[in-house]
Amino acid sequence: MSCMSDFDRILERSAQLLDGPATDARITTLLRSLPHIDPAQLTPWVGQQTQIATRDAATPDDLRLITSLIDLTSLSADDTPESVAALVRRALAPESDLMHPAVLPATAAVCVHADLVVPARVALDEAADAPVALAAVAGGFPHGRSPLAAKAAEIEYAVAAGADEIDIVIDRGALLSERYAQVYDWVLAARRLVERGDGTRAHLKVILETGELPDYDAMFHAAIIALLAGADFVKTSTGKGRAGATPEAAAVLLQASAHWREETGETIGVKVAGGVRTVDQARVYLRLARVICGDSFVAPASMRFGASALLDDVLRTFEPLR
Repeated sequence: MSCMSDFDRILERSAQLLDGPATDARITTLLRSLPHIDPAQLTPWVGQQTQIATRDAATPDDLRLITSLIDLTSLSADDTPESVAALVRRALAPESDLMHPAVLPATAAVCVHADLVVPARVALDEAADAPVALAAVAGGFPHGRSPLAAKAAEIEYAVAAGADEIDIVIDRGALLSERYAQVYDWVLAARRLVERGDGTRAHLKVILETGELPDYDAMFHAAIIALLAGADFVKTSTGKGRAGATPEAAAVLLQASAHWREETGETIGVKVAGGVRTVDQARVYLRLARVICGDSFVAPASMRFGASALLDDVLRTFEPLR
């Protein structure tokens, strides 16, 4: 019987794929072997899928599914313990402000700043068997440029305070200057930091900030580096950068997930965040996920929307369908 830990398996798998320890040279060799993402093919294909996804009106089942995939998010500078508690209540009962029996599920998670994990945890624990996970942004969000010790301390704090999921950001400067081992080492360090002393761990989502990357190949490469280092999800955007999610960027991350599953047998999630405000936008991303990764991929374990306004549009769209 193997006594190898999950973290040791990450190191072993990485060494197998890289033919040795992670270095800039070895990671570069792996990235050069990956398929090229051709914009001339991807862009019109995504356009076709967008038309198909939104050809018919959204159904109640669509709206229930979208709700179940939302990481209901509040990352404002003026967030308070009280506002976070209200966010949790809304995640648990999205229709609590409507005078009808609830038919929408709880959201997949709430996502808050690291310093507000404690009040969010308290609010969730007050609900018996709460089905909502607690995610926190940490590790120098949204820029990812804090000193390593500061980033590590923030992750450790959030995990100890009760976060179920941690969303970190890669160092885009390191990625764009081809210091790939530095990007890998940071994600690997975060993956170790989400482990708890009792043998459990928080899940790790890695934000690539795709709107600040120069092309689809760079997005694909960033995703593969994050997966090498043990990410559970790759995520499009912080929502604080120059651009948020796009269907094309999401398609690239979904292709990276599909490629990883072919290579390793592991399913890695994709979180679409940054500007996802409408039901029709969400339906496009669901269509892309189904076509690229299969129907079973569209579930909270592997597909998420990081959003706040999206739930508002779900409720607006659902009301006439009751």
